[in-house]
Amino acid sequence: MILNLIILFLGSHAASASNTLFPGQPLSGSETLVSENGIFELGFFSPSGTKHYLGIRYKNITSSNPVNFWLGNRIPITNFLNATLYIDAGELYIEELGSVLWTSNSMKNASDTAVAVTLNTGNFVVRDQLNSSMVVWQSFDHPADALLPGAWLGLDMVIGANILLTLYKPPYNCTLMIDQSRKRGFIMFIDGHDYLGTFPDWMVTYEENGSLVRLNDPEIPNEIEFMKLHLGQVSLLKWINNATSSGWQPVWSYPSSCKVSAFHCGAFGICTSTGTCKCIDGFSPTEPSEWELGHFVSGCSRITPSNCQGAVSTDSFVLLDNLQGFPDNPQNVTAATSEECQAACLSECFCAAYSYHSGCKIWHSMLLNLTLADNPPYTEIYMRIGSPNKSRLHILVFILIFGSIAVILVMLMLLLIYKKRSSCVASQAKMEGFLAVYSYAQVKKATRNFSDKLGEGSFGSVFKGTIAGSTIVAVKKLKGLGHTEKQFRTEVQTVGMIQHTNLVRLLGFCTGGTRRLLVYEYMPNGSLDSHLFSETSRVLSWNLRHRIVIGIARGLAYLHEECRDSIIHCDIKPENILLDAELCPKIADFEWISGQPITYKADVYSFGVLLFEIISGRRSTEKIQHGNHRYFPLYAAAKVNEGDVLCLLDDRLEGNASLKELDVACRVAFIQDDEIHRPSMRQVIHMLEGIVGVELPPIPASFQNLMDGYDSDLYSVELNAFSGALPPELARLRALQVLDLSFNGFNGTLPAALSNLTQLVALNLSNNSLSGRVPDLGLPALQFLNLSNNHLDGPVPTSLLRFNDTAFAGNNVTRPASASPAGTPPSGSPAAAGAPAKRRVRLSQAAILAIVVGGCIAVSAVIAVFLIAFCNRSGGGGDEEVSRVVSGKSGEKKVRESPESKAVIGKAGDGNRIVFFEGPALAFDLEDLLRASAEVLGKGAFGTAYRAVLEDATTVVVKRLKEVSAGRRDFEQQMELVGRIRHANVAELRAYYYSKDEKLLVYDFYSRGSVSNMLHGKRGEDRTPLNWETRVRIALGAARGIAHIHTENNGKFVHGNIKASNVFLNNQQYGCVSDLGLASLMNPITARSRSLGYCAPEVTDSRKASQCSDVYSFGVFILELLTGRSPVQITGGGNEVVHLVRWVQSVVREEWTAEVFDVELMRYPNIEEEMVEMLQIAMVCVSRTPERRPKMSDVVRMLEDVRRTDTGTRTSTEASTPVVDVQNKAESSSAAH
Repeated sequence: MILNLIILFLGSHAASASNTLFPGQPLSGSETLVSENGIFELGFFSPSGTKHYLGIRYKNITSSNPVNFWLGNRIPITNFLNATLYIDAGELYIEELGSVLWTSNSMKNASDTAVAVTLNTGNFVVRDQLNSSMVVWQSFDHPADALLPGAWLGLDMVIGANILLTLYKPPYNCTLMIDQSRKRGFIMFIDGHDYLGTFPDWMVTYEENGSLVRLNDPEIPNEIEFMKLHLGQVSLLKWINNATSSGWQPVWSYPSSCKVSAFHCGAFGICTSTGTCKCIDGFSPTEPSEWELGHFVSGCSRITPSNCQGAVSTDSFVLLDNLQGFPDNPQNVTAATSEECQAACLSECFCAAYSYHSGCKIWHSMLLNLTLADNPPYTEIYMRIGSPNKSRLHILVFILIFGSIAVILVMLMLLLIYKKRSSCVASQAKMEGFLAVYSYAQVKKATRNFSDKLGEGSFGSVFKGTIAGSTIVAVKKLKGLGHTEKQFRTEVQTVGMIQHTNLVRLLGFCTGGTRRLLVYEYMPNGSLDSHLFSETSRVLSWNLRHRIVIGIARGLAYLHEECRDSIIHCDIKPENILLDAELCPKIADFEWISGQPITYKADVYSFGVLLFEIISGRRSTEKIQHGNHRYFPLYAAAKVNEGDVLCLLDDRLEGNASLKELDVACRVAFIQDDEIHRPSMRQVIHMLEGIVGVELPPIPASFQNLMDGYDSDLYSVELNAFSGALPPELARLRALQVLDLSFNGFNGTLPAALSNLTQLVALNLSNNSLSGRVPDLGLPALQFLNLSNNHLDGPVPTSLLRFNDTAFAGNNVTRPASASPAGTPPSGSPAAAGAPAKRRVRLSQAAILAIVVGGCIAVSAVIAVFLIAFCNRSGGGGDEEVSRVVSGKSGEKKVRESPESKAVIGKAGDGNRIVFFEGPALAFDLEDLLRASAEVLGKGAFGTAYRAVLEDATTVVVKRLKEVSAGRRDFEQQMELVGRIRHANVAELRAYYYSKDEKLLVYDFYSRGSVSNMLHGKRGEDRTPLNWETRVRIALGAARGIAHIHTENNGKFVHGNIKASNVFLNNQQYGCVSDLGLASLMNPITARSRSLGYCAPEVTDSRKASQCSDVYSFGVFILELLTGRSPVQITGGGNEVVHLVRWVQSVVREEWTAEVFDVELMRYPNIEEEMVEMLQIAMVCVSRTPERRPKMSDVVRMLEDVRRTDTGTRTSTEASTPVVDVQNKAESSSAAH
């Protein structure tokens, strides 16, 4: 680039420009001297557009911040057009309007013919015209604040001067000089402070026995670099000009951060933990332009000046409580109390701050060397700030008031426009619960008449569609379901409430008549089977397969153990595992089966089959030829038993897999017939992640039978998850008498080869996905047949007509009209003929007319009664409306009148209502709540909680919120988010009420109260303390609940108010968190209420909670469980405040760990190791820097690792009952506050 600049310059300017100043030929203010290479030019330049100075600069480099190498002692030129530079007898002169402003004062004698030349290095020299080596003066001996390559700093013995860099930026002075005592060392002086630094060896060269340091040329030829002294910082800058950026960029700087130089941040600037500077509250940068460039030494200035007028100062103080040491230059003052110390500071106009800690210290004028502490101990000082000017305050208030009115008017206009537009959208898709209900016409339009087919499964076809203009969805068109519309709505509402990273989200549905359609989020990478079994698809690496397996396991564990009502999938197979854009697995298509005796261990079995398929890239029903094995699961079982797992790996991976992970996965996948021997999905996750070991299980009996030969008379693999076509090898089992393959995922047609099983007595193929016609099997010995709940069609074969209709229920088969099953007399049979003939009665026309008229009158009367009742309940122009959002309902709203509530809560016609969420059948209105006997349970920062017993003996908790700043729309949107969160360790919101004057939340009642009451209640001999087991369960349960909350709202949901008073015990005696999502609805919490010990340090500064601050609060909660202490304790008669986190940190630092733990825990043996491990987890959570804190999902794993034998998994008995007894929960569960 430089060569191009040189060529351009030589081509266009060589004729008109010169590099030499001759005697008698002065240089005018508008002229320049250009070096021969065209890179440098000398002239009068202006850095700010006003005054001009003599200097040298890069000629063809344009920048918003140009670089000048000043000469002539930076003498300002008022009018550069009247200025000249000339040489006379070897001396340089700057003259303006006949007055000499500057002379070079050359120390050597020079001839009258000496000239001044701008060299290619940027050095401006005065030398003899005939002998160029005789230099009498040069600009490199007199640098200003910048140094070019080849120039030097230090003691020059030739001229007898110390060459240094000097920056003049009133009122600051900054100088850089060479430190002769240190190699490549230098000293930077800033307003009386000196800082020692060192140049890197690649940057400078020692000369003249270390007295001089020369700046090296750039390592790469034609690059442009120079050294620049800024205010408080020296840098080596390089010119960058490419497609992405253009300008000067630092290659090296000192100091690189404020942690290196205490003065780096200047007066009232504070050094943060990241090494950058910021101003104290109430101050702003003195030189904003310098701060933007990263030069902070100019410091900060008060936004509002200090008030020293009058006898009494109106200034106030702000507390800085997390400093590392004291600022520089404190002055000790005699004062007995903190109040006297403050008064002493206020009495002096120039007092900037004070601190009362083992005596009174004050600081005058400015504060230097302020640094935030990363760890205790912390230093506290009180910073003086000025009081705002009253006139300016009045103007500000005036602007705010009228600005707010203008904003409100604009928002009202926008709201009207939005309502007008949204009325059209609202008519397109109504909401039921949390799912959109689409019409068939809408779905048909979205899928372009079902033209883009993605695939087809046992229960229907899937089509790609677009809704709301741009949202891509997958629409599943179900077939063959026997559900009523009410059953269908109930099931989709249950599925719609489920939210998890590894579960496909159901967005909406369509139902009407026989049509059943589901609308899911679209997965761009399709199903897992297309990647495992297709020869043309990309090969999934082992790491990706392992990640997919763990993701599927987590999704199943959530369905089985973390949903409020356990859900069993029943159809785990590769076709039902979808992959999003990042190849994250998501489970889809929960089985539409109800009323069957199935436990969640059936899903575990299916997962084992799927795991073998992922490992091998083979279908579980694939026919193979390996010795005596012709069925892949049998072959896999044998190889795992032999310890040869590598041969099971997909050949396409070419052995690239972790043998340890592969061995564990194969052992986990080893399917067991007896569900008692199958692990829970939570245990499976721990096995796959290596948290717990896994032993080699025995070969299942059903596999062993097939491996031992084909002479078995019984083959039963019911309630598993085999998929694909029925294995043709079954026809070889000629001695088979009982074949039970029910409750699997077999598809395809019934093989005619089953007719070879002539010994077969019982055949059960029910609840699969078999299709096509039923073959004429013959099977003369067959006595029991069950083909129900498949997709079979066509006529029933003659040989099977002897079986009754239940054998074919749930299919689309037909029986000849003349045929009846055994035991049912056909039409025309003697039994039928012997039946008495029915008498047919013919009504007269008058009788028919009377029936019709009477029926119409009756129907009209019923309608009139309902209309009168409806008007009485909803009359008056809009009494309080109570709406119910209940799973399985048709979406209608139930309205009740609350006449007394109008005077208490809201005005008539304001449209206020109690909104119920899906859950236990709660039915009450505002009047019921007002009549209920109420007991105050507690008061918190967000409101007061009451225990209310309704007339039907239902006990609930009603929380009355205070200081809600959110409007109705924001409040209701937040409540909708909170209300749909379903997790065993999250207290569910049952209902809410919003009006102008009242905001109420309704939760279940928890009889044992909060963990805060259990920990800090009255202690004594009659008190039952919390044992260690209960505390571990509380911590683990609360962690799981918070981790799930953080996955809501696309992983952006924040609890915002985690503390012991918001954690309760659920039915399984695990911690359960409540009060989630309320912090964003409240007014900003005051400094006093935010200092209760749970709040993270960054929330104190920014007043905005985050998931990182939730982790901090949870860490405090764990410390509370371990120590039995409150987060903040006031001791010493109210004079001393002890913060739990700081106290624990100080005790741990002194290695007095045993002093931390609650004395009530010391009675339990063999728990010291677990307590220490949990303490370590808590200390990580309360790290001062948010980036150092773990995610809550990681905290859950760490806590589970502490108690490996108690991971919260359910026993087989618990898991075998998918539906939780909600009535028992309402009676014995704990308060949501």
